[in-house]
Amino acid sequence: EVRGRGAERVVAIVTRFLEVVISNPGMQRWLADEGELAMRLLTRSDRGFQPRLIDWVERLLEREEVELDADRREVAYVIVRVIESYTYLDLILGERPDARRAEPILRLLLR
Repeated sequence: EVRGRGAERVVAIVTRFLEVVISNPGMQRWLADEGELAMRLLTRSDRGFQPRLIDWVERLLEREEVELDADRREVAYVIVRVIESYTYLDLILGERPDARRAEPILRLLLR
């Protein structure tokens, strides 16, 4: 359902993914009840989620043929950290999570 090409498509896909994660009732409940545990489980490499998410973003960057001035894997890692930052915004800063706030940051990163 996401249109566009290249970096703009990556921004749209990642922003949509973030919207889905943030609006998921199960995720909202889990973060509200077990926020610290959730962050630990989702960001540790030995639990498997973090490496899979980085791989997904890296493949997305490759598929969309985004030209980068840095290593693709490193950029994928940073994009995942942006996703996490905006997912856990309430736990980190006490602010409501908002995928749209990440959109200009992702655009800046991929221009």
